Amino acid sequence: MRRRSRLAKIPATGGGGGGGSVVYDTPTHYVSNSGTATWANATNPATPCSAATAMANADDDNVVQFATGRYTLVGTDSRSSPALNPAYSGSAGHPITFQTDQGVVDFQFSSGMGPVFGANQRSYITWRGFMVDEDLCPGATGDESACVLWTADHCVIEDCTFDGNGDPIYGDSLHSAIRIDGATGHDHTIRYNYMYSFRDATDSAANCAGILVLDCGGTNIIEHNEIGDCNCGWFIKRSWEYVQGKWHFRYNYVHDCYTGTRQDQLGNDSVDESVDIYQNLFKNITGHGVSTRQQPGGPSKFIRWVNNTFVNCDVAGLVFVLNADASHVFWNNILVDCDTNVATGDTLAELTQALVDAEHNCYHGHVHFLFENLDISNSPYRSFSDWQTAGQDTASPEGQEADPLFTNEAGGVYTLQAESPARQAGIDMLNLQGGGTSEPIDCGCYVTGTETIGRG
Repeated sequence: MRRRSRLAKIPATGGGGGGGSVVYDTPTHYVSNSGTATWANATNPATPCSAATAMANADDDNVVQFATGRYTLVGTDSRSSPALNPAYSGSAGHPITFQTDQGVVDFQFSSGMGPVFGANQRSYITWRGFMVDEDLCPGATGDESACVLWTADHCVIEDCTFDGNGDPIYGDSLHSAIRIDGATGHDHTIRYNYMYSFRDATDSAANCAGILVLDCGGTNIIEHNEIGDCNCGWFIKRSWEYVQGKWHFRYNYVHDCYTGTRQDQLGNDSVDESVDIYQNLFKNITGHGVSTRQQPGGPSKFIRWVNNTFVNCDVAGLVFVLNADASHVFWNNILVDCDTNVATGDTLAELTQALVDAEHNCYHGHVHFLFENLDISNSPYRSFSDWQTAGQDTASPEGQEADPLFTNEAGGVYTLQAESPARQAGIDMLNLQGGGTSEPIDCGCYVTGTETIGRG
């Protein structure tokens, strides 16, 4: 197995760095790390209030701007309660927004541990442009996140940077940059963030992720994030008992992780409540590009991986199947330089289209195509021909073993050359082009060739 090199720590660049589509609002109130003004007088940048005053008073339509600097906080010693948690919720169309002045705004704990900012039992809250370094703000031991949305609705986290430091002292079995948790939590947007080095001592536990979701559902958008050097890019799990909805994971760049994305125990009732993972780039994944595990009592259904690009993954697809109607979809993806494209906990004969429907994919540069029973040492390796004989990747246009002809693979440019065999080799089942769900589409994450994947 390949060894992952530790990513270099990025310099603190402040809010707005790389967030090309992030809009900073006109402030209504001002905060500084030495502010002493009352809330009523904090409407002028010359008379800022403290962060504590802002948390106690911010209400509908307030845009609270933090001046450049390092703010000293006291950790809550709770995994669910951030040190900065507003006293009030916003409302539909009238959120409460906390943002930086687009300089470097970060934090340190004078005592305590736990999440730094987010929302606990608050809704319609936006956080924009902040930085958290767990060397300065360690999480609650053994179960920590830098930012939490806990039993919260309609929140936005954007253009923020999270450094997990990667050291086991800051991570045990759960260690994440952003955690979404709570039975009623839904309708969040997580975009244009940079998350890196959220790991544990094993370097493989998926609970150590850029984004960790537990016990919640609803309609959520996760887009344009960059996640690197984590055990897992994002892990969404255990929401079958709660509010269901549509999850959209799109335009994200996940690299140098053990697992790209894992989805478990998601009891979606129909395709209208699916988890849709599309137009993402997964690169240098030492374990599994995508993974879903069916847990007894909590089977996962209706997960769709469509139009993604996988480059240099040890195992691009990993499927444990216990329920007979999983209805997963794997369409229009490009997999290049993956040791093995597909691994399954069953035999190939049992991997029917009722479990996972794979069509119109492009595979190139693999050592093995598929192994069964999750036993890489004793499994008889299966070929692409065996895969098609079992009924996968046979619908027109058929899946193919072919070089997709990236524009400049050595330079990290994964758009397609004009003569690429992956052009118009897929079917637009998600209507990404707006022309209908039966129209041809290019395979891979670049459909138009002009998309911004990651932060830009």
